[in-house]
Amino acid sequence: MDRDFLARCLTPVAICLLASATVTAQTPAREPDTGEPTTWASTFLVTGYGSAGFEATRAKESTPNDSAFGFSPIFLVQPSARLLFEAEVALGFGDGSTSAELEYADVIYAVTDNLKVVAGKFLVPFNAFSERYHPGWINKFVSPPPLYGGHHGGGAPAESLLPVLSDVGVQARASFDVGDRGFITAVGYFTQGPSIERHTEAESGHDDENGHDEAVVTHGEPHSQGEIAEVLLGQNFRDNNTDKLVGGRIGAGVAPFIEANFSAMTGAYDDNGDLRFTAYGADLAGRYRHVEFRGEWIKTIQEVRFEGLGDVGALARSGYYWQVGYHIGKWVPLVRGSQLFDTILDHDLIFESGDQLALGLVYLRTASSLIKFEYLVNREDADVDNDRFAVQWAVGF
Repeated sequence: MDRDFLARCLTPVAICLLASATVTAQTPAREPDTGEPTTWASTFLVTGYGSAGFEATRAKESTPNDSAFGFSPIFLVQPSARLLFEAEVALGFGDGSTSAELEYADVIYAVTDNLKVVAGKFLVPFNAFSERYHPGWINKFVSPPPLYGGHHGGGAPAESLLPVLSDVGVQARASFDVGDRGFITAVGYFTQGPSIERHTEAESGHDDENGHDEAVVTHGEPHSQGEIAEVLLGQNFRDNNTDKLVGGRIGAGVAPFIEANFSAMTGAYDDNGDLRFTAYGADLAGRYRHVEFRGEWIKTIQEVRFEGLGDVGALARSGYYWQVGYHIGKWVPLVRGSQLFDTILDHDLIFESGDQLALGLVYLRTASSLIKFEYLVNREDADVDNDRFAVQWAVGF
């Protein structure tokens, strides 16, 4: 192994403040809603998470080493027993630039002890990683699985299937106990939905007959009969069509040992509302004694119109990841395997598959303070050396 790379990998790094609270409305059982607020001191809370980290890579197209810092305060206001407002602001520095984003801001009303209604910008409940596990003090790896983009991509072997997704809309959440430990959950939602990325005529070189820009190629080379549109998710706050993204998730489990969910969502992304983006997913998580396990599968189908022909084809992508960790006192060694399969458009190969093996080690200073070490082995091409080493300190408060 290259000595310079080893030196960068072993460079002390890490200060991090990251910690997150996956926030849900916690309604006191059978407590009536008087509708009257109490004092601000008892109804307003600031929590959140932060992180600092370092990354080194031998990939020729990437910066040899880089640092990243994040701070995500979460604001909670509970005016009454059944009403909660929550918001998270994500501030970060990485790749030489700063970023600021409203991660979510929504109102939660507990209709009953088993039913809640949520309205605003929320984390979309598709599978489990985006909604529950992506904050740094919850995700025991520095990087997200390659299935998900954004939030520190970690040199994924191929383009991700979905972002860590939040969108504007309404959802209803229900949960029911089954016996002493069993439970069933269900979520239904609709949001503004996906849109199509726009480029100027100078950038794309194409305008359609209505003056709308044609989409650029994002999955390998252009298809022989036209270019492939890029679908934007979570960025359509001024809707570009009359269609909405409609989705849901249903799950069951036995607390605290195991939970399984199935998810689906679909919505039109083009201006005319004719072309749809659809995703299916399944996730499984469990823990027994010192062993914890988690895994997810996703398949996306994007309808594409061939240029000049009017025919519609289907661009299909899929992938999965699995993750296993073992708790030894305050140390947790981990391994994660991920696979992104070939991208296919009507039997034509558009983008080749890639897989990743992630090796991790976590030191739990406290329940909400983690020092994480990670080594990623990316295998998307025999001629590409894209392995990465990263260390991060994540703290919740």
